[in-house]
Amino acid sequence: MRRNAEQVIEPEQQEEINSNLHKRQVVDRFTKLVEMSEGRIRRVDEFASQLNVTPKYLSAILKEVMNRTPSTFIMNYTMKAIEHRLRFTDMTMQEIANDLNFPNPSFFGKYCKEHLGMTPMAYRIKYHKGA
Repeated sequence: MRRNAEQVIEPEQQEEINSNLHKRQVVDRFTKLVEMSEGRIRRVDEFASQLNVTPKYLSAILKEVMNRTPSTFIMNYTMKAIEHRLRFTDMTMQEIANDLNFPNPSFFGKYCKEHLGMTPMAYRIKYHKGA
């Protein structure tokens, strides 16, 4: 007797598969957009708008798929961009703040202090590798 190798997928199962695929695609597109922004965009609503989803939906699916919030994900990429510029370039704080679309160097300094635990200049002095 030959076994039927084909499985019948119920409509509810297909709907769930499609939903999961859509969520994964949104997450993949989100991660690519964050990477491409190189730390220059830090607002969840800007990314949500580019993805044609609401910030709330984006937050929900990132939490479900990656167990992270979009804000945390964005902040991590922003910090990588900041750290790279502080360690491997001779850009001034003003240039870095401008390059990463911070409203002013003061806000940039406060952002670094909050996320790095030190001022950008202190970080550069401690970790700078030269350009």
